Amino acid sequence: MAKGPVPLQYAITGLGPIFIRIAEFNYFKEMMEKVLLFKEIAQEGNLHLFEVGEGGNGAQVVVEHNEKLPQAQQGFGTVHHVAFRVENRQALEEWINRMPSFGFHTSGYVNRHFFESLYAEWLRKFYLNLRQMDQDLWEMNLTKRSEKNYHFLHF
Repeated sequence: MAKGPVPLQYAITGLGPIFIRIAEFNYFKEMMEKVLLFKEIAQEGNLHLFEVGEGGNGAQVVVEHNEKLPQAQQGFGTVHHVAFRVENRQALEEWINRMPSFGFHTSGYVNRHFFESLYAEWLRKFYLNLRQMDQDLWEMNLTKRSEKNYHFLHF
């Protein structure tokens, strides 16, 4: 049953995979598999599909290995982080303890009032955000913000 004004048959009920273009593929693959616990499940040419948890469209990252394009630069309107949702505060604490053991510099625990987070510099000036949100706060927040701005994955 839909909780919003849009009938379920017309509602956006999930997000697609995240797309990332990377030159340093071997490092990125190792980080995805050993640190973030993704599995590479498919490859077609220079495109690699990674999946986490129970999988499916919202639990996937498509990585394009591309060494020809110039390195991205931060600027207005560029993507600077990707967010993955964790199940609860305990899971967030486990990630807070896990990330530094792999050498990642992190923010530690961050309380954003409608969600709790951990930020880690993932690639040069590109950040990984792991966040946990109480379901009631999540539903309340959807009335204030557009869900399409977030890419949540369950670990």
